[in-house]
Amino acid sequence: PNDHNGQYEAGTKITATANDNKILKFLSWTDENENAGASATRELTVNGDMTLVANYEVQDFIAVFDASKTSAYATGGSYPFGADMTWDANRNAKVSVVKQSDGSLVTGTNSTPVVRNRANSGVLSTLSGVFQNGYNTAEIAWQYQFSTVGFDAATFTADMAAKNAATKNWKAQISTDGSTFVDLNEAWSVTANVLTPLSFTLPEDAMGKETVYVRIMGYGDELLSDKYAFDAGTSPEGLAYATNSEAQVANVYILGEAQVEEDKDAPVVTATVPVDGATGISATGKITISYDEKIESANSNGAVTLNDMVLTPTWSNRSVSFEYSGLDYNTEYTFQMPGGYVQDRFGNISTEPVKIVFTTMNRPSVTKAMYDFVVPDDGTIDEALAAANGRADKASRYRVFIKNSTEPYVFHPVGKVTGGDGNEYDNPISVLTAANTSFIGESMEGVTITNITTDATWDNNFGPACPLEGIGKGDVLQIKGANSYFQNLTIKSSMGDAHGRDIAVNDQSNRTIFKDACLWAYQDTYVSNNQNGKFYFEGGVIRGRTDYVCGKGDVYYNKVTFRQVKSGYLAVPSVPKQYGYIFQSCKIVGDTQDADGTYTLGRPWGKGTPIALFIDTEMEIQPTAAGWNEMSGGYPKRFAEYGSHTSKGVVVDLSNRKTEYDAYDSKDGDIYVNRRTEYNNPILTADEAAVPTLNAVMGQDDDWQPTLLTEQAPVPGNVAANASTITWDDSNYALLWAVCKDGKVIAFTTVPSYTATEVGEYAVRAANEMGGLGEMSQTVTVSEITGIKAIVNGQLTIDNYYDLQGRRVNNLKKGINIVRMSDGTVKKIVIGQ
Repeated sequence: PNDHNGQYEAGTKITATANDNKILKFLSWTDENENAGASATRELTVNGDMTLVANYEVQDFIAVFDASKTSAYATGGSYPFGADMTWDANRNAKVSVVKQSDGSLVTGTNSTPVVRNRANSGVLSTLSGVFQNGYNTAEIAWQYQFSTVGFDAATFTADMAAKNAATKNWKAQISTDGSTFVDLNEAWSVTANVLTPLSFTLPEDAMGKETVYVRIMGYGDELLSDKYAFDAGTSPEGLAYATNSEAQVANVYILGEAQVEEDKDAPVVTATVPVDGATGISATGKITISYDEKIESANSNGAVTLNDMVLTPTWSNRSVSFEYSGLDYNTEYTFQMPGGYVQDRFGNISTEPVKIVFTTMNRPSVTKAMYDFVVPDDGTIDEALAAANGRADKASRYRVFIKNSTEPYVFHPVGKVTGGDGNEYDNPISVLTAANTSFIGESMEGVTITNITTDATWDNNFGPACPLEGIGKGDVLQIKGANSYFQNLTIKSSMGDAHGRDIAVNDQSNRTIFKDACLWAYQDTYVSNNQNGKFYFEGGVIRGRTDYVCGKGDVYYNKVTFRQVKSGYLAVPSVPKQYGYIFQSCKIVGDTQDADGTYTLGRPWGKGTPIALFIDTEMEIQPTAAGWNEMSGGYPKRFAEYGSHTSKGVVVDLSNRKTEYDAYDSKDGDIYVNRRTEYNNPILTADEAAVPTLNAVMGQDDDWQPTLLTEQAPVPGNVAANASTITWDDSNYALLWAVCKDGKVIAFTTVPSYTATEVGEYAVRAANEMGGLGEMSQTVTVSEITGIKAIVNGQLTIDNYYDLQGRRVNNLKKGINIVRMSDGTVKKIVIGQ
């Protein structure tokens, strides 16, 4: 609520989200409010006090350390810090920082060196857990202790990050007696200011123990930065320290499989979402079947179906769920799960089938509204961006419309920046800081947005380059506001080909949508620059040669056309949120005819983390036989394909795809550190390809459903012209209508009619809630203007029309018309010329 004493104004629309985490899985809403159901995100209109009830299923876990209950310095309060959540009162779960040498506590001070439990702050704002600054991380360890009594299995998961004088190399160790520690899994390396996810399966001999100790520690002499030295004296524990040696282990979930008593009874269904006979169910969501005990797959050969669609299961402790999408509105569907599909942990099979019949919701209506800013009518593209960023209410959507132009729209420089050559240049980067902003073009081909970079060149050791080349140096647009939406436009770098990294969009936000948009550059065209971000592309074109989709987080490319310049590398993912880069039903075409067989699908930007999966890709031009390439000693977590085919439908041969990667931790000339071979399976099975669905990738954490936002408004029907009045069918699903004359947008209206002031061919396009314009309607002809007051130089006539002979007439005609203005002046109007 804004400025209303903590209350919403009546009629305010809000979005309520039931957030998941690793131990709490959202099942359903069961309050009495409208639209309650299985979608974690729901929109509501506040007209009074209301209660929202979200149901969750608890997954087995031992302890959680996320600083949600304890946020303090180690010098004060209870230290070691207790776990924030535990399975029961018998876990004895604590975390502290200790010396690697003898296991004694490291406490620090309240300045530097410091040990502190911090929530949503520290090395990165996404981390919640124990942070330290000042110690040499090769001398200390984060130590977690907890009981595994009553558990058959356990997994330690966490996120970590480090910077400055922290060590580059890290490892984990485990002990069951607190004195003898052994290495746990393989060691790893970190990159400064980059989140590194950790996951370790505890060995069987660590189960059933009163206390287990897990340590996360740095090792070796290689630091992330050599700008700081450990010469500032000694800490209270007798350790040398530096002013900047920051590291944090956080978001720690120790998951497990709790023991259960053996029984001979089969699982019994306790609830289904939706219930049989339900109405108003979301067209995109999931079906969940809950049971009275822990369950698992019975490995049944029977398929689970929704009408004629086969669904894929997602298993939780006591439930199994099935995602679906793209259902028709106001339509009855039948879900069927055969008997024998589910069993408990002791092999007792549930033989009862599950059948649910439900009816989907009516399509949500849209509140009518005009665009907030129209370019160029209301000002320049710079002024549109400034207006969006500067508005007071950033919780409501702000929609910018950009008309077609034969010339590019240019973001002009603001301020100065130092180039790679050390000289000062105009800063070419524009930044969208405001959330909930839409930029809508009239057409992808007719609206191009670019920037201004220098014509100077500089040798960056790869040849002549622009001094402003590089991520964060020459970007056309940086996106920092969440929930941004772009449709029917092109964003193009002004740097030109082969002048270095020329970024069109540097996206540092979350939940960005590109619908039928084009990003045009040469190297690093699109950068997903938020590891915790989710980004969605639907249709449109991305053009480039080298690493032209790259970065962190999870990106779902749905039916995108990739325009490949000869040779180079298409996808270069780094650290994912979870799924990485998913290419679903995309198409690869050549920028020129000689690009076939010259490029690779991607290369790894990272060591053991990158994911890129190409599923059902149409390859108008094929990559090399190897398909993938190497970079800087990195190797993928998974680079793979399924269903790759030519434009004629011929299956692409994947037998020679690259499986081995020359990996190493670092390289100095011809000297490699830990050089080795890492292996990758480049072929997905059908089951593997079915896992990263759009709902799974984009819906994680908050059940975000971008296809509901990209769904276009219905094409206006029954368009007719009665003299100069044009009418069409009303629609509850249109934000507004754009009136087009001779194929060009000339006006907007929120009512289904328009009075023409010129003769010509007219059509109508409807905008969806985000502002995106759909397809053009049928055309109608206006050949005569009648009964109107024409506008000339901003003044209204008084319906006094004359022909060239000075005779008064009733209507404006095609050609030259003489009108008398309200101020008595006489003007000439030319129509249809």
